[in-house]
Amino acid sequence: MDLEEKISASIERNLQEVIYAKSGVNAVNKIEAKHPKPYTFNFFYYASLALYNDSVSRIIKVLEKKDNNDTLSFWFLLKHNKDTVINFCNNNDIDINNFTIVSEKLKQLRDKLFFHIDKRGVKDKERIWKTAKIQGNEFNKSINDLLIILEHLYENKFKRKYNKFIYDGSDIVKIINACIETGTINDI
Repeated sequence: MDLEEKISASIERNLQEVIYAKSGVNAVNKIEAKHPKPYTFNFFYYASLALYNDSVSRIIKVLEKKDNNDTLSFWFLLKHNKDTVINFCNNNDIDINNFTIVSEKLKQLRDKLFFHIDKRGVKDKERIWKTAKIQGNEFNKSINDLLIILEHLYENKFKRKYNKFIYDGSDIVKIINACIETGTINDI
């Protein structure tokens, strides 16, 4: 692939990853709003956990920093579209430096929890989360900011809007209510 093909493919792939992450977080928020008990071990607990972990994994990929040319993450796009991204961020009240901070926090989760079982943290994964110090609102803001930046890059590159579907989780409450009504799940 030449550079322009890499940029095009990277914009599309990173945008897809962020859309899936946002959809997953939307679903988790709906489940947790209806199912606030964190230690009720039923399908919705495990679905929520899986969706959240998937969302984190996707943003780890998007914000992965590597010094080689093998990774076509957000940083690759920033390198090759710096003026466009910086101007867009300045005009939309987005602090691009926050992505570096979140990327560093996510790297700790990547290296010690998500893709490796760290020998020092194997018995205390909660400590790994606490050490990373990534908060839900910070994570959600990163997703939202990445989404609009990548949509902007897509529109600039392809001269059209990205045809996206972001799952909003609106059907989850109906599903949980149906499970309660039928007695399938009674511990919500």
